[in-house]
Order: sequence, then C-alpha cells, then structure tokens
Amino acid sequence: MLTKFEEEIVSKYVDEYIDGLRMDVVILDRSRVITEDSDLRITIIDKDFLIDYSREYEIFIRNPVEENLFIPIEISYYETQIVLEFDRKDGFKITNFLNDGVVDSDDVPIDDPRVTDNCLSNLVCCMCFDVRYQKLYPEVKTLIDKFFSTSDSNDFEKLKTRLRPFLGVNESKTS
Repeated sequence: MLTKFEEEIVSKYVDEYIDGLRMDVVILDRSRVITEDSDLRITIIDKDFLIDYSREYEIFIRNPVEENLFIPIEISYYETQIVLEFDRKDGFKITNFLNDGVVDSDDVPIDDPRVTDNCLSNLVCCMCFDVRYQKLYPEVKTLIDKFFSTSDSNDFEKLKTRLRPFLGVNESKTS
C-alpha cells in the first residue's frame, strides 16, 4: 500500500504529465484514485470535468466584459487511466511510464447530477460570473438579471434553476 508521501509523488508526476498534454483547459472538478496493483505497478484514474478551449461549446451565456469567457450548456468529462512502474529500493521512485489513455469521455449538461455544486461554483468563478466579479463589473450583473428575467424553453429553464444560486440570482428577482 502506498504511503501518503508516495501518493503525493505520484500525483505530482501525473499532474506534470497531464499539464503537458492539456494546453488550453480549465479543470473545474477532479477526482483521482491511486491504487498499488502490485509491488511494482500503480494505476491512476483521473475523472475531470473541464472546459477545453480547443473545441467549441454551445453557449448558455457569454461574459460581456471578457469575450472569451462563457458558461456552456455542456462541459467536457474525461476519465483517464495511467499505469506506472515504481521501485522502493533506494527510496520511492517512478521507474517507468507503462500506459495512458482516455477510458471514457462525454459532454455533460451542466444540470446533470454528476456535475457537483463545487464544479458549478468553479465554472462560475473561472468564467467571471461570480458575485464578486459582478460587483466589479455591473454590466455582468445587468446581463445576468436580464437573462434570468426572460422566459425560455423548458431545458433552458432547468439550466437557469441549476445555475441561479451560483450566480447570486434570487428566485424573487426572476418572477
């Protein structure tokens, strides 16, 4: 079984590797499971919800101040598996990179139950729609208020309901 220190070494190694692959992404939520398969092998499973700027998204709302920032209707999900070999002879060392690959990927609607509150909170902050940003740039607040005061299709109304608390929109303001 890996010690906490060994898990930190593995996580740092994997972070550096993945950061080298993903140039234009914003990680919104991540979970990682590290398991020692044998005396020589480790398997790492990363589950990431992210925005990948190298692809196009259908936009729910675009930031009026920062044109490249937006809240999409769906976010990207990737589950990646990495297999490493290690050695403990002279301290813990990763000795070989055996395998990596995406084992699952999906476009997940932001109102999907798999998208956690933490993920949505990170999305709103990363895309500069949080309440603090709205105070600095009132045009963002104005856009949000206008957007939430209009009626849309049932699907958009579900998205609005899910996002409302993260954008600081009260129910009474939208009625």
